[in-house]
Amino acid sequence: MEIDELIEQRINIKFLAKLEKNSQEVHEMLKAVYGDNALKKTALFKWIKYFNEDCRNDARPGRPSTSCVDKNIERVRSPIPDSLSGWLLMN
Repeated sequence: MEIDELIEQRINIKFLAKLEKNSQEVHEMLKAVYGDNALKKTALFKWIKYFNEDCRNDARPGRPSTSCVDKNIERVRSPIPDSLSGWLLMN
């Protein structure tokens, strides 16, 4: 199976998931169009689940983002204290 065909099938799965087609209906449609090259049911179920979930607000692993906190923005914009500015120039 070609990469373009895989991407095309994923696009079709996303479209059909938005139309609220169940996995059996989607599988039958893909089989009708792609025949033996249609995604297997397990892969199809994975993609339908992925497209049906709202992934934007899921927790991400790692440290939380703090780059947009106003307090940190002000700290970066504030001038370097005089006690450190001389030290920075010497190094």
